[in-house]
Amino acid sequence: MNKLFVDSLHLAIDGNEIKSYLEQYGTVVDSIVMMDKVQGQSRVFGFITYEEGCEGDQKAMAAILHSIRNKYVEIKYARPKAA
Repeated sequence: MNKLFVDSLHLAIDGNEIKSYLEQYGTVVDSIVMMDKVQGQSRVFGFITYEEGCEGDQKAMAAILHSIRNKYVEIKYARPKAA
């Protein structure tokens, strides 16, 4: 699996900033911060997808701590919602 869930983001962060940080582990093909449609602000979590075969997801998961904008974030493998 090459898609990661990124939680506890800084309220003002965007997908490009997550991508810039996590590209140190491999080629990122997609990054998104989920937004509240009513309030128009971040829901403080997002997703990042690495290129197939680059092992960026494994490298990112192997790192113990991740800090973006001086805020520690939690990274785990994205799992599809159960139907």
